[in-house]
Amino acid sequence: MQDTAQHTVEAIAASAASKGMYTGAGLTLGGWWTSNEFLGLAGLLIATLGFAINWYYKHKLTRAEIRALEAKEAREIEEHRARMGMY
Repeated sequence: MQDTAQHTVEAIAASAASKGMYTGAGLTLGGWWTSNEFLGLAGLLIATLGFAINWYYKHKLTRAEIRALEAKEAREIEEHRARMGMY
């Protein structure tokens, strides 16, 4: 149960980071368009932070999926060995 809640929190964080990244990119574009250096730098900072957070959670999710697949494969191998031992 805790694992499911953790995955939900991670998915929400990744989604928020993605939206933050797009917001930052939009602010950067708006700052460039209006020649406002503050908006441009703030947007660049927000986009960079959003990208870093998004990468972290996607990387974490990928590692969790790999571990789950490895565990599933190990269970299947063990089950196969148990079945072959029966005959």
